[in-house]
Amino acid sequence: MYPDVGKSIKSVVSIVVKIGYAVSVIGAFLLLVLAMSEGEPEMFLLYAIVAAIVGALGCVGSWLGGLWLYAYGEITDRLISIDEKMKPAQPKKSALDNNSQGGCSCKSCGAQNNAGARYCSACGTAMTNMNVPKTGIGPWKCTCGFVNDSSTLTCHCGVNRLDI
Repeated sequence: MYPDVGKSIKSVVSIVVKIGYAVSVIGAFLLLVLAMSEGEPEMFLLYAIVAAIVGALGCVGSWLGGLWLYAYGEITDRLISIDEKMKPAQPKKSALDNNSQGGCSCKSCGAQNNAGARYCSACGTAMTNMNVPKTGIGPWKCTCGFVNDSSTLTCHCGVNRLDI
């Protein structure tokens, strides 16, 4: 849904942390200005200490909050990367469709197989799970006696129509 969500999270975190630094430094500066306006040396020292603590804690708090959120963005990027790597590869379609040449496609993985294949060449699924194109020949009787419809290439007993 959001293609670069991890990168976006990390960008926003970077901006928010910089704003946190700025607010902390401005707050500390304003406390120092307030201390200077008081005019009392004892109060100036107290305000200076409070300003230093406010500035330091504000910067450290912004950095720690940003660190956690940046890590969340990094984890999101890596999960998306893993998800993309785990998706099964789509079988490549050839210029000549195997179905038009009497081939079949696997119901399990979608891979194209040659006509007469007993098992899928990609995943090994038995031919009974294949989509076989209709040949128009009509129903055929297997050596086991079972009558199969024209779209079935392999009988339930495993005999291929082409082998009869």
